[in-house]
Amino acid sequence: VTDQSGQRGGIFAHPPGMDVVDWFEEFSRRVGFGIYAVEREEEFRESHSHEDWQPTSLCQFPARVVAAPIEAPDPTARDANERQEVTMYEEISKNAVCIGVSTVYMPSDDAWTYRVRMSLLSFAEQESRWKNDNPSEESRLSNPFRPVKEVQLTRRLWIITDAGGHEERVEGEAVIGQYPILEPGERPFSYQSQTNLPGGGPGTMSGGFYFVEGTMERPMGSEFFA
Repeated sequence: VTDQSGQRGGIFAHPPGMDVVDWFEEFSRRVGFGIYAVEREEEFRESHSHEDWQPTSLCQFPARVVAAPIEAPDPTARDANERQEVTMYEEISKNAVCIGVSTVYMPSDDAWTYRVRMSLLSFAEQESRWKNDNPSEESRLSNPFRPVKEVQLTRRLWIITDAGGHEERVEGEAVIGQYPILEPGERPFSYQSQTNLPGGGPGTMSGGFYFVEGTMERPMGSEFFA
């Protein structure tokens, strides 16, 4: 943006050292590799369930750990490297709860923004995992399949550490004021937030969420961490 005095200001729409055409080319490549996913607008679907057409959007957060192979007639060395490049998405599952975290660095604010998606595996997925964990008939008899029908988030814990080793613990009830209840196969609960490292610059962020099987009002098991 150029003001009346001729001075340029504002925030660039692309990283320093990369012009907007290069940025768009790189972004398009990543979309082609499946790094960024097209998602349905869930809020629209709920409020317009009678309509056939449903809008979609291109998520700006990385959507997978390893990009899917792209169908290219003449793959290049850059194509091969691209498949190994995605390191800003992590996914873990525990007690049938699946949690995925995508992160994006915002240089203008020297901060990280992140999106968390959490869901409960479907009954079929839970049974498949149980079979893999108990391959023999004997182990299946001693550990019968018991599906998890419902869990509720109770609290969160984040441990943020800067390059100098300074640690900051962030813990509290709920996430963004909500205690989501997850059910098998239902759409994930997701939210976005951001954080600044305590001392600025590089660092790490780890942690997770506490859940209870059942609900907080009707617990069916002890609290667990994922």
